Amino acid sequence: MMMLKRDNRGFSIMGLLWTLLAITAFVAVVGVIVYFFYTSSRTTSMEGDLKEVRAAVTTFVGESSEAGTPKWPTENGRLPPAGDYYPIDFSASFTDNTGNTVKLHDFLDEMPQHWTLGVWRIDSKGDVSVDMESG
Repeated sequence: MMMLKRDNRGFSIMGLLWTLLAITAFVAVVGVIVYFFYTSSRTTSMEGDLKEVRAAVTTFVGESSEAGTPKWPTENGRLPPAGDYYPIDFSASFTDNTGNTVKLHDFLDEMPQHWTLGVWRIDSKGDVSVDMESG
């Protein structure tokens, strides 16, 4: 019985195409997973910063009220007119009852992301928000 000799000269075109397709699909899946974790951690970080800045502003206003007149951490120390926003002044300060200068950033563990860009703002109701479109 005669055996036919098989031609072993390398990969076929179809084999190479299937391998290339599998590698491309793998890279796409890994890329989507990495992008998802990057954006979700960034969002979580901004949400944490927003919560911390809101608490700091509330404490700042409360303690400035105890020292005399309530002061908001804005350039003029007041809330904006209805429907408007003022940027948060992270260097805002007031003098407490003991004569010490108290600054907004004293109530923060660390400065929030993008704090130098003017994207942190207060509305006329005293609510803190972040406007990444303007920064």
